[in-house]
Amino acid sequence: MDPLRRPLRIPPSYPIYAEKHNVNHLFTKMLESLLVEQPIDPLQHLVDHLKRETNNPNTIKAAIVGPPGAGKTTMSDHLVKVCQI
Repeated sequence: MDPLRRPLRIPPSYPIYAEKHNVNHLFTKMLESLLVEQPIDPLQHLVDHLKRETNNPNTIKAAIVGPPGAGKTTMSDHLVKVCQI
């Protein structure tokens, strides 16, 4: 059988493993990071992304929303200074 046309052989335990270890979320976050930042060296960017995620489990993730001119950037800069771990 042609190796490029063979059926994909995913073990039945894959969904259980993926759910247990948050694999789908990890791939989603990595792809999102690549598309948003569009780094020159995507592979190194992914390595750095994984290091950031694993080295600092206390990372705070937040979204600041509001109309233009409401101070979103000012507030986010303030939060970065105040919440540094």
